[in-house]
Amino acid sequence: MRYVVLILAYAVLGLLVGLGFLFPQRPTDPLDFFVISAALIPVLGIFDFIGQSIIDNEWLKKGPGGVRLIIGLIVLGVFLWCVKLLLGFLDLPTIPWEM
Repeated sequence: MRYVVLILAYAVLGLLVGLGFLFPQRPTDPLDFFVISAALIPVLGIFDFIGQSIIDNEWLKKGPGGVRLIIGLIVLGVFLWCVKLLLGFLDLPTIPWEM
């Protein structure tokens, strides 16, 4: 049951991250919202694992604080690049949000 909740949380987070990258556009088809969520689940899971490994690393805990910050920023940059690359691969048609 815990894994179902984890996958649902990743799906919701994936949708929010995907829509954040597409803003001020949105997918044309409502099914594309689910495609964005499903495509980003593995990316979020991998970077969640990487981030947790960095946090739990004994060498980094004992090292200088600046190293952890730099490594964290590098991982964040790689994460954002992966999300942008994945959304580029999906190449979903988008339209502006209607007000």
